[in-house]
Amino acid sequence: MNAEVLTQGVLSHAEDAYCAFGEYVNSYRLIPGIDGLIPVDRRILLAAPKEMSRSVVTVARTLEKYHPHGSAAPSKLVRQGMLLGTGYHGVDCLLESLPAAAERYTSAGRQTGHLANVIYRHTAFVESYQNEAGINEPKYLPIPIPHCLTTGHVGIGLGIATRIPAFSRDSLAKAALNNDWRELKAPEGLTINVEESELSTLWATGRGAISYAFNVEWSGKQGGAIISGNASLFKPRIGIFNDLIASGKIEIIDRSVDKLDLLIRRTKGTRVISDEEILKMCQRASTKRHTYSLIVNWPDNVVKLTPLSAWLKTSRQYYENAFALWQAKAMSDIDYNIQVANLLPPVAEKFRGNKTDDKILKEMGLPLTKALLETIKSKPLRMLRKTDFSAEIKKLELLKQAVSIQTPLQLIKDAYNV
Repeated sequence: MNAEVLTQGVLSHAEDAYCAFGEYVNSYRLIPGIDGLIPVDRRILLAAPKEMSRSVVTVARTLEKYHPHGSAAPSKLVRQGMLLGTGYHGVDCLLESLPAAAERYTSAGRQTGHLANVIYRHTAFVESYQNEAGINEPKYLPIPIPHCLTTGHVGIGLGIATRIPAFSRDSLAKAALNNDWRELKAPEGLTINVEESELSTLWATGRGAISYAFNVEWSGKQGGAIISGNASLFKPRIGIFNDLIASGKIEIIDRSVDKLDLLIRRTKGTRVISDEEILKMCQRASTKRHTYSLIVNWPDNVVKLTPLSAWLKTSRQYYENAFALWQAKAMSDIDYNIQVANLLPPVAEKFRGNKTDDKILKEMGLPLTKALLETIKSKPLRMLRKTDFSAEIKKLELLKQAVSIQTPLQLIKDAYNV
């Protein structure tokens, strides 16, 4: 056997390969980035068409341009509000999650309005890397509020695990803008027991416990306790009722449609358990306390525990940096188009005189440049015949004014209803 083939023992090779794979899994599959997205979700957002199309189109684009793991259906992002969708995209907020229909039966497309502005508008102005398909892919999306902080996330990698809590979008924006953890609120359908939670510790260190609870109320009219809310983050522990159900003392009626709605009441004729006991058991079943660790994959591929305050501050800074680059580029492009509109009539007149490019450049002088001349030459004939562009110039000047007064702060407030 050739000695060069086995340059290291099997054990050493296995250790190196396992560690390399573990690093890849931690950095590129399970741990969310600074934008709060794991790579597969980021790629689906990038591949989603602007117009509503069959979900299979988004999947195919992801497979073609980014990574074979793009076969994950975009339905999850539709349910989370990051994509628009039609058809049955499944439900994960009930006692039992219901899967989405096949991608050929559903449609998905990019978000529109204010949220689309903060997801897509500045993506071209962030650092990128070449993916396995040979296409430049952004390392993150410049989203001011990390996405998984609005949905929750659990990722278990090699020697590391991240558990991300969920908060409402508007409360995250307020907490980020005011630098105050007291602004944090639970997502719709849940509440946070602040006294039993460690929000200030999570804010300062990136690790802390949060106690979530569903809405629980007693209905005298229906003769039982009602547990309602959004069960996508966790499910109520109805197993504590098993013995009472088995002995025929209580019944649970699941009335859920698009959100959790459970009615727990005594069976007819039962008196061995009081209304107060049922209500207390429902409250206990509806509460869950978890310790969360905000492990984040930063753009330099450093995976580390990140304080919530630092995560929100950094993601907003990345967004503002991308916004500044976009705004400067947009203003420059508008100025260039204004120059083209001003120069079109006189340059077109010289074209009609059969003058060469060099002669036109010499006669016109600055501000006409070779690049501007090439742009003018590429215009359709109808524009070269036009002599008055004052209306177009006015529109461009109004657009420039609109772009110049935009601020990242206002865009954040508009997108997150602050």
